[in-house]
Amino acid sequence: SKCDLATGLLNKKAFCYEVEQCLLEHSGATMNAMVFIDIDNFKLVNDRFGHPEGDKVLREVAQIIHAVFRDGDIMARLGGDEFCIYASGLVSMEAVNRCVTTLLSHCHFDYDYNDTSFTVTASIGVAFASQANYEYSSMYECADQALYSAKTKGKNTWSLYNAEN
Repeated sequence: SKCDLATGLLNKKAFCYEVEQCLLEHSGATMNAMVFIDIDNFKLVNDRFGHPEGDKVLREVAQIIHAVFRDGDIMARLGGDEFCIYASGLVSMEAVNRCVTTLLSHCHFDYDYNDTSFTVTASIGVAFASQANYEYSSMYECADQALYSAKTKGKNTWSLYNAEN
């Protein structure tokens, strides 16, 4: 199956295939970006409230991704609490900034379960296809590094891949 059961987004294998097709067709065309999203402290949700509640949070984030990105963008849940979007329409740094800022604010919500409340936040890493020579595996690595930077900056933030780091 091509879809992740919990969220209905593409799974990792299907995502890889679709993005590779896109990269073949559009190499060099626009400022295509790969956006990694990781839910901060997600393990706490599963540990404290159980996996069914964790799945609800995952679905919530999937809906946010659908709302923020466009139909032509490729959206996936890579596994665990990691999501990835290949966005072909982010044509300027301003567009990226606006998109990611919107994502961060929407992914920042209070989750109520019984009589406890839990704040959900996300960390985001972004890499451009041009930075990765229009290759899927390089782009994936770059976005992953950017995500790691966002996590080390204190979470609930985003980072752009920077070859110098």
